[in-house]
Amino acid sequence: MEFDSITVRALEPDEIRALSSDDDIYVPDSDFRVPILIAARRKVDTDNDLRFGPEDSPKAAVRTIYHMETHVPFGQIYVADPKGQEMAAMGNSGTRMGMTLFIPGMDENETQERFRKAMRAEFGPGVIELWNMRTAPVRAIQWDVYEERTEWRSDGTRNGGGWAVAERILLKRGVHDGHQHHFHARQGWKIAKELHQPDETLAVDTL
Repeated sequence: MEFDSITVRALEPDEIRALSSDDDIYVPDSDFRVPILIAARRKVDTDNDLRFGPEDSPKAAVRTIYHMETHVPFGQIYVADPKGQEMAAMGNSGTRMGMTLFIPGMDENETQERFRKAMRAEFGPGVIELWNMRTAPVRAIQWDVYEERTEWRSDGTRNGGGWAVAERILLKRGVHDGHQHHFHARQGWKIAKELHQPDETLAVDTL
């Protein structure tokens, strides 16, 4: 194991409540137990409506870089501070990269071979450990992707009358099949898709 030395200070409750999802914080790494206090970098989960617990024992919902959520007591949330206390943090051995690539006009075998060849040429043979590679064909179909929601608006009467109001926002037109699964809706909204309808175009003779 390799460790880095950092200096941190504990945040006050008001400072914790003011954190945004862009702020780096440090919390005790859950893979280690006291008295071995190892710091781990995290983000406050601002998508969680219940990110702060009750006043008598407040906790903050935080997320790892892999979007795994944990709940940490307020007294164990730190930020980097050159004048703070020294703490050990787990070092990094490298970078794990997960992605979904779309390679147009190429079958699976050719895609894998050319991808490996390109990686060897860029980083050198034996430098990259390929932990997992899965490929699948992409259907020749495209979608228009929307974000939509429906709200019930009361008419103010006691009998609960009212009407439903639908909202829809176009996110992207003409996405390839499978790409639509990587869109994420805001809270209270959902992702919807429809077959792509190409815009009508006017042919212009440029000669």
